[in-house]
Amino acid sequence: MYSESQSPWCAPRHGSSWALSLMSITRAIRRFLLVVSIAAVAVCRAGAVGFLMREPTLEGRSVRDLVREAADYSHGPGTNRGAAEVFRRSGSKAVPGLVRIMAPVRPSLARRAARELTTRYWLRCRLPKPVLNWAERTVLDADRRINDREWAVVWCASLGADAKAAHPALIAACSDADWHVRKEAAKALVRTDVEPTVAVRILSQMVLGDREVRKYAADSLSLIHEKAEAAIPALRQAANDPNEWVASSVREALRKIEDASAPKKVSEDAVKFSL
Repeated sequence: MYSESQSPWCAPRHGSSWALSLMSITRAIRRFLLVVSIAAVAVCRAGAVGFLMREPTLEGRSVRDLVREAADYSHGPGTNRGAAEVFRRSGSKAVPGLVRIMAPVRPSLARRAARELTTRYWLRCRLPKPVLNWAERTVLDADRRINDREWAVVWCASLGADAKAAHPALIAACSDADWHVRKEAAKALVRTDVEPTVAVRILSQMVLGDREVRKYAADSLSLIHEKAEAAIPALRQAANDPNEWVASSVREALRKIEDASAPKKVSEDAVKFSL
């Protein structure tokens, strides 16, 4: 009869501890490799997101910085000349960056919370200084981004036909939530040579829309009066606008369009009479 130490089924104690140590080392190496792999994937994803979110540049400066410089009149009306020249020299190359800035700012919980904290006086007075500073910075950044969008539309309009690639974004901007953006988009449709039938249809809707943009829609229709005959019904409806400032622009646009379409009607009547 074998004793326990002589049994062939019992492994030596020192061999067993060595095997356990090897297994522990193997697990540790696997965990290390897993962590390194996850970290590498995270870094690659962060780098890809950073690359995709990188601000477009013109002549070594970000388009957003140029837009803000062009909009900054705090040091006098001539301070935006440098940025304006960069946009003019760049032409169509500036359009992708401007279109990117024109995209609606997505609402976020942080921005809503920051605005709530800064607008409620009783809460604002009780906020710790670091929290108040964060809220003010967040609100300021959100407001500046809204202002950036308006000025991006302005500079698209200034490029004229070179901003053809921005037409879809400009058309979408005509129904934007911010009326400043809608106002500039109404001007830009004509200045960037959007297809007249499309521009007239959109401007006809805008001239009957919000009071903030009706005048600018009428002014734009006035500029393309020779091709805006389809807007006559909308302009006649808007001619009695309670705001005289708007009504005068509407009547002026209506007069120009009707005058431009009158010779066509005369020639058509002459053809019918001759037949």
